[in-house]
Amino acid sequence: MTVLEAIQLSSDFLQKKGIVSPRLNAELLLSEILSVKRLDLYLKFDRPLSNDEVNKYRDFLVRRGKSEPLQYIIGHV
Repeated sequence: MTVLEAIQLSSDFLQKKGIVSPRLNAELLLSEILSVKRLDLYLKFDRPLSNDEVNKYRDFLVRRGKSEPLQYIIGHV
């Protein structure tokens, strides 16, 4: 799975869960996992994600899908 695929799939997931601004949330969560700025995700959109990154991202998405505040998940504002 690439960065772009992860953003697209997770945006759809968060939208179905009723999260406001699902794409922004997906981007912020993924940028936290990869330790990059949000803009850098699009500079590396074809970068494959490791299994560990995918698993951690999935955990973050499940938490966000349950309406846990984004700041609690990523640990900062």
